Order: sequence, then C-alpha cells, then structure tokens
Amino acid sequence: MAIPLTDEIREEFELSGGSLFYPRVKPNQPDWQQANYFDDFAEFYVDSEVLDQLAAAPREQQSAIIQTQIFLHALNFLILEFQKDDRRDSITLGEINDGLMGRLLRVVSGESQGELEAWLTVLKQDPARFMAAIESATDIKNVMRRGLAAVRAVS
Repeated sequence: MAIPLTDEIREEFELSGGSLFYPRVKPNQPDWQQANYFDDFAEFYVDSEVLDQLAAAPREQQSAIIQTQIFLHALNFLILEFQKDDRRDSITLGEINDGLMGRLLRVVSGESQGELEAWLTVLKQDPARFMAAIESATDIKNVMRRGLAAVRAVS
C-alpha cells in the first residue's frame, strides 16, 4: 500500500523536494526472501499530491498510467533488492517459489517448473530483460497509449 510522501517525510529521509516515489526496506522486518507480500518487507512512499489526484479520479486513463508506474516502480525495487542479495546466485526456485519472488516469477512465466527456472535464471543474470518482461506482462505499452490518447483528446 502506498504511503503519502510529504515534505516532512522527504526531510526525514533526506530526499529532494521533487521526489515522487521512495521505496525502502522496512526497518527490522524480514528480507524479501521471507516476504509473502511487498508490504511484508518494504514501505512504498508516493507523493501525497499525486495520491490525492489518483483518489479523485481513479478510473481515468491518466490515473491508470500513474498507477501502473507505481506498480512497476515497486517491482523494480524488489528486483534491485534481489540483485543486492549476496545469496542471489545460489537461490533456488524451491526457496522462493511460495513467496513474493515466486509470485513475481509467475507474472512473466507459466506454472511449469522449467519456465519458472528459466525466468529465475533471467532474473539472476539479466534483470533489465526480466523487468522488460514484467512491463510486457502488465501491458504498460497499451496503458500508456490509451492514456496519452485520452490526454490528446482533452487538449
């Protein structure tokens, strides 16, 4: 769940005034490997004014773009945390299959053991390609196209 990112929080975390998003690992919480959900290990801050605007028009095409970007930003943070983990190269599918990272693998793959193993290898060796597959699976390109078309129609 998104937490409002206010000027006070920006100051507390020493963020610039223009920061829109700020994900961080929760202090004293389990790491990503022990998490079943994103909120189990991370806090995700989103600019409070952006959250207010999304709440005012949640079904608008422009809101869909921002909501998708927030989702992708959170997933990118998870992938970065995975990449920082010293255990990354030795992690097996069995260790992560039932948790948050197993769910993330299923966004880009089917349920077969072979597909999941293959995407785990991509995640370990080519995180940018894995993120591109996430973007494709979330249909971000069409969300952006529809949102931009709605913006042009209003202008």
